[in-house]
Amino acid sequence: MEQTLHNLLNPDQKAAILTVLKWVGLWVAMDVCDGAELGSNSAALLNRTASFLKFDPSSRLLKIYEQEDAEELLFDTLNTIPDVVKPWFVVESYLMLSSEGTITERAMNIALSYFEKFGITQANYLEIVQAAYIATGDS
Repeated sequence: MEQTLHNLLNPDQKAAILTVLKWVGLWVAMDVCDGAELGSNSAALLNRTASFLKFDPSSRLLKIYEQEDAEELLFDTLNTIPDVVKPWFVVESYLMLSSEGTITERAMNIALSYFEKFGITQANYLEIVQAAYIATGDS
């Protein structure tokens, strides 16, 4: 079997990733768009990511992970993500943070706190983002 990103992850891991990306997008919406719904760019990014992962965005798994009492399940699941996938996830979250045109300190701090809960320190997060920018020539 070809080792592409979408087949390195099980449905629960995909749902957990999409949940965190949605939460980050919602914090961005609150800070940048003064709203409680995803901004149009954030929603488009979330849909593209779901498509890339070959995950149905209407899956019941998303509803399970999005429940307020599912935080422990969410981060337990994120802790099972293969290390090779984590840099991609960091970059996706950074794209979500910047999807509406600006990155707020609060949204960034919340994203960093999510990633620390499954082993990616602030320093690691920033190193991954910087390496991605250098690799794409956007430094």
